[in-house]
Amino acid sequence: MMHVARGISMQTLCSTGFRPKRRLVFFTAGLALATILTFYELSASRWVWLAKELANSPPTFYLPLDTQSKGLQTGFETDPIGQTSLWGYGPNSRLRFSTYAPMSLRLCYAFSSPIQGQEVDVSLNGKHVAAYADASRLRLPIDAGHPACHDFVSKPGENTLRFDYRTWNHGGADFAPDEPRKLAVSFTMLQILPNLTAAP
Repeated sequence: MMHVARGISMQTLCSTGFRPKRRLVFFTAGLALATILTFYELSASRWVWLAKELANSPPTFYLPLDTQSKGLQTGFETDPIGQTSLWGYGPNSRLRFSTYAPMSLRLCYAFSSPIQGQEVDVSLNGKHVAAYADASRLRLPIDAGHPACHDFVSKPGENTLRFDYRTWNHGGADFAPDEPRKLAVSFTMLQILPNLTAAP
């Protein structure tokens, strides 16, 4: 009788204890996933809505809220004529942002460099976008085609925008020996916005 009682007890425990716990785990995981998907959807919708509101005059610097950067100045500088800029540091500037699903986006940027013969390569998710042979000759907004804009489709998850520099201050071009930063180029525009002209 003792063995039967134990058998009944274990069977009852399996049917009323472990399975509900397993269901609870699956329910919690499903709820967490739904919450994440809803958050991304709301963020994307808000991003598109803001882009529509700013379509005629978007800010010079406009990036997704979750953007993380490395090799890029964290605070703006303003020159004597009131132009706002951000320094890109050598050897490269990287920006990472995420989208839940593929999104049609537009990248726009403008930069110049105090370094003669400065070369800049631009890539998105490891794919070549553009190359500039002498960024020191770019004088905005005189040069046609600069600022430059490129349409692309993001991939689900993390996306990476990268600017690679041939040289920088204290990295082959000491144009400012008393300045400790690895200055490479000065951005006067950097935007990633939903591409409102793309076909739905």
